Order: sequence, then C-alpha cells, then structure tokens
Amino acid sequence: MELQDKIAFLLDLIHCSHHMDYWKYAPDGVLIRSTSNAEHMLDVLIKKTGCFEYLQRNIGNAPLILATQRDIRWIGVKEERDGEILFYHILGPFLISRFQEPVGEADVHLKNKNAPKLWIERLNECLALLSVIPIQSYTQYAIMLHKLVNGELVSEASINHQPPPVTMRLPESVKEKNTPKIKDRMHIYMAERSLLQAVREGDEDSAAAASLQTRKYVDRVREYTGNPLLDLKIGCTTFIAVCIRAAIEGGLSPSVAYPLGDRYIRKIYQSNNQEHISELRNSMYHDLIAHVHALRVNPSFSKAVQSCCDYIQLHSTEPLNIDVLAKRLGYAKYYLSALFKKETGCSVGDYIKIARIERAKVLLNNTDLNVEDIWAEIGFSSRSVFGKAFHSVVGMTPREFRDQNIRL
Repeated sequence: MELQDKIAFLLDLIHCSHHMDYWKYAPDGVLIRSTSNAEHMLDVLIKKTGCFEYLQRNIGNAPLILATQRDIRWIGVKEERDGEILFYHILGPFLISRFQEPVGEADVHLKNKNAPKLWIERLNECLALLSVIPIQSYTQYAIMLHKLVNGELVSEASINHQPPPVTMRLPESVKEKNTPKIKDRMHIYMAERSLLQAVREGDEDSAAAASLQTRKYVDRVREYTGNPLLDLKIGCTTFIAVCIRAAIEGGLSPSVAYPLGDRYIRKIYQSNNQEHISELRNSMYHDLIAHVHALRVNPSFSKAVQSCCDYIQLHSTEPLNIDVLAKRLGYAKYYLSALFKKETGCSVGDYIKIARIERAKVLLNNTDLNVEDIWAEIGFSSRSVFGKAFHSVVGMTPREFRDQNIRL
C-alpha cells in the first residue's frame, strides 16, 4: 500500500471520532496536497502564525505539535531520505479547548493587520467548526502518522511541542502596570479560585476558564528545587490535586475523580517536555470540567428545572427550600414546584434531601469527620433527622455505610 493510501486510511479512522484535515508540504513551504475545504485560509493561518516556520527550524526525529496562542494545534511529521527532507506531513488544525477568543481585525498574533474584515469573519467561522481533541487522542494520532511516514514507533514522551507564542510585546512601562509581581499571591489565589469554581460548576463556557489573564497567574511556576522541569511537575501535581477536590465538591464521584487525576500525574512524571506537561495539565482541567458538566446536564430538563438542580447541587449545605429557589432563580414558586415535580419525578424537597445525602456519602468515605459533625455540616436540623433521611435514601445507617466502604 502506498503512503498516501495509508494516510487516507488513517484519516478514515480518525474521522470516526474527530474531524482532521491532512496537508502535505514541500520543504520550502509549497502546498502540495490538502483535504481541507478551507485550504487557502488555513494555509495562510499556519504560515502567518509562524507555526510553519517553527516546523522548518525545529522539526526533529519525532512528531512536533505546532501551537498558537488561541489553543489551535497542528501535528507535524517530516519525511526524510538520506538526510534530506522530502516532505512535511501535517494533520490539523484542531483545538485543545473551546476557551478561545475570536480573531480580531488587528490581531498582532496573525501578523496581518491589514486583513479584510470579511476574511477575519470567515476565519472565525472556520475555527468555530474545528474539533476539540484531548491530548490523549492527538498524541496518539501523532504517533500513528510518524509510524506511517517513517516506519518507526515513538513514545508519547518523545513528542515535541512548540511553545505558544506571545501575542505582542508590551512596552516596559505597560508591562510593569499589568504584570503582577511573583510575590503577589493574592492575585494567584483569586485566579485559582475562579478556575476551581468552573470545575465545581462544570461550566464549559466559563469566562474564568477563557481568561488569559487568569490562566497567566496560575501558569506561573514557583521555584521549589531550582530545576525548572521538576518545579513544573510539582506545580502541575498540586493543581491537579485541588482540581480533583473541586470536581468532587461539584458532585463527581471520588472513584472517578482520583483515578482520572492519577493517570494525568503519571503521564506528567513520565514526560521530560515542559510544553507537553503544560498540555497535560490543561487537558486535565478541561476533562474534569466535562465530567462534572455531564453530571449536571439532563437534556430532558427545561432551563428552569436544570437551573434549579444546578443551584441545589452547588448550595446543598445551605438553608434551601422552594421559596429560596424561586426567589434566587426568578420563577414563581408554584410554577417552579409543579414543573420540577413533572420533569424530575420528585419534589424539590426530596431532591434537596438526596443532594445532601450524596454530599454526606462523600464525607463519610473521604474524611474522618464523625456523624455529629457531618449532619451539621450538610444542613440537617438534628442527628435523628439525618439518620432517617440517610436510611431512606441509602438503605443503611451512616455508620453502616462508612464501615462497609472501609472494608471494601
């Protein structure tokens, strides 16, 4: 089978899960082949962002992930014979998250200040259609492409990553005003809090997650050991740990959250590439948000009922009843109560009780708090009321539940 037939077969396999275009370039940058419907526009994009130039200067004997500031990526592999580069084979573009900002008319990053407004609009429409591909998938696609082109199987850790370029160079006077000092830990704390809130809420469209300013604070690596690579691994591990806790608080089962985080941590410590490690951390963040989001969204619920469920999940330990929910969410009490019962099959009061019991189960499984502390923590009026509610939902007492899970 010829190489192009093999690549076409690979594309067919990829298209079972994600859309991905293929590009074949001569060493001087002349486009030889493409499967894209927006061939000219995306050819301009990869060159104007400097990604193709980076590929020419930095491609080694392993796949290279090309990057822009806007979470856009390409996979690049070179075809070489007798030390001479014959072609560059590229898959993409694709997104690593939906948290990207639209391209502006005078976007410095595109190095194309005179781009027509209509061209910019069409580019944004094109980018909105790109697949969001997690790092576990696109690194495998890179390994497969390299294997087809060069007949060599490489490891995920050997894949190189282009550092996302800085969008513009600020004057020193502006930089001093807008860039916080390393020791300004309150800014870091506030940035982390907004990012973790997006995890708790499963908010895939969160402005906090999209904010480059917020991500800039969190991306800053503190010096622990004097070894930048090890410092990054420690920082990422810490960030994963707090994200897991936020996801559990958002309703994700610890039996799902902890193994998910462990997988990312193992990959981080296996890698010696700083860009790859940063990609893994970002992928973990989006992955946890997606898991919590999936728990919270029921396509059969109306907006009013879904909003009600979301609020109960996030505020289950606070004083809650139909009056509080109706006032908070802006609906008439009787309308919201009847609609909730119709769509969920249970009353608002029962749903609140179940949400609190689920929170109690997490605390019983993962803390040393005694039952007295737990019933007060999650909003029950007394131990006896908590015990009856717990038994009605779970079928055993809180102590029996804890003993059973300790034995497991």
